[in-house]
Amino acid sequence: MKKSLLLLSTGACLTLASNAVVLSAWTFETNTPADLTDSALGPAVTAEAGLFTTGYTAQGTHASAVSDWSTPAGNGSANSYSVNTWAVGDYMQYATSSTGYTDITITFDHVSSGTGPRDFEIFYSTNGTVYTSTGISYDTFQSSNVGTNAFSFGSWNSTTAISNYSYSVDLSGLPALDNQATLFFRFLITSTATPSGGVLSAGGTSRMDNVVINAVPEPTIAFLGSLGMFGLLRRRR
Repeated sequence: MKKSLLLLSTGACLTLASNAVVLSAWTFETNTPADLTDSALGPAVTAEAGLFTTGYTAQGTHASAVSDWSTPAGNGSANSYSVNTWAVGDYMQYATSSTGYTDITITFDHVSSGTGPRDFEIFYSTNGTVYTSTGISYDTFQSSNVGTNAFSFGSWNSTTAISNYSYSVDLSGLPALDNQATLFFRFLITSTATPSGGVLSAGGTSRMDNVVINAVPEPTIAFLGSLGMFGLLRRRR
């Protein structure tokens, strides 16, 4: 009997450790930012779902003080987070925590207008000051997810999601992201190229939607949880 209970406990541990959970997520439907004109700093949007919401926000930052922030149709939803007047170094940023969790992955929808930005790279920080590249750039997405020049605007609407604009990034190979009190992810523009290979214009836009940061429980936490289950089962014998 004791052996079977121990096996059940171990099985629970393995199941828990393999199941990803949402750390923080943004759909911009529940927390929809107000449109904002002529501002270098976009509206801060609190995470709408996940383990870490209060105090964890999405926000864009641009060099231009005449950037216009808006909420046009998302990828199959009413709202997204959009902005024009892009320049190299501008970014969208998402904050979360990975305390007690490991193996980060991010899923998101992203699209640009024909005169908006094409090339993005994802950076991370654990302190909000020093940022390091994840090594993930959008030319990788274009070749593996949707094909050359497919990263362009024209298909998003409020009723039907288009899978070509949905991306998944596996960051489990970066242990520096594990068990951090605070994590920041920046989607940063790295060139002035447009999706068709032209040059950015001030009116060119880029928008994001359905950003979800996932992780799995650290093995030690999962194991301790399984031991608690084992002890409970023993007390009920």
